Amino acid sequence: MLSIFRITLLAVNTGLFLLSTAANASAPSARQHHDPSRVPGSYTVAQSGRPLADMLLQLQQAFLSPINYEEVPYQNDSELRSLVVSTLQGPKRLRFTPAADFTATLTEADSNPYLALHSVFAQYKQAGLYAADGYKIVQQENYVDVLPTQVLAITGSKRQVSPVMEHPVTFSKSERTGEQTLELLVREISKVSRKQVRLMWDPFTILDPKVSVGADAELPSQILAKIGKSAGVTLSYQCLYDASDATYYVNFYPVAGKVEGTLYNDRAPGE
Repeated sequence: MLSIFRITLLAVNTGLFLLSTAANASAPSARQHHDPSRVPGSYTVAQSGRPLADMLLQLQQAFLSPINYEEVPYQNDSELRSLVVSTLQGPKRLRFTPAADFTATLTEADSNPYLALHSVFAQYKQAGLYAADGYKIVQQENYVDVLPTQVLAITGSKRQVSPVMEHPVTFSKSERTGEQTLELLVREISKVSRKQVRLMWDPFTILDPKVSVGADAELPSQILAKIGKSAGVTLSYQCLYDASDATYYVNFYPVAGKVEGTLYNDRAPGE
């Protein structure tokens, strides 16, 4: 990892909600605590290298419901900034998504995460931001998955994408800490997808409960729901792509918890 990535505390206050709950606290039930009157309004991301990822975190907190997100694996320089820096190993070319502003407005018709996400993506496309056509929204039983479907290839044509988070994973049931279980999950995703996938951040670094979870050819989002249930916290993930080293970095978040560990690459070193 090069210096353009940094662990950061993201505190968002749009006037609609404030991210302030302790990271390890059990998340409140969306059905019990979600107030639909708080969702309509404008949600803004200012000068972020990942405006879509940041917007989805805001929506997750507004609805108090998990939104899992895997980023498109960017390839084309028209959607990336490029910079050559000097390292101890010699010149290194960095490739990263540029900073951008993005505002999305939700109305009373956007009454659940699935409908709100469709509205946000329509506005994201209208804003002309990168990979605007590159995703699908999948409603699951108690959460929503946002997964990549296509990417603008180096050649300039669209190429189909196989999401790393749609590969079924299997591992034995055993008592482990929450962090050990998430580390195991990420390792298995990397193995079955044959992509470099690494754990960036998880909410169990301080208080690390014991969980007893196994997986039998299940999707990562399904396994994550089981881990969260065993640990007593509702979890989501963001799987972010670093074009510089063709690696995915996964952040696991507690819903309605403090948001930490976002992988930012919105500016070059020294800017």
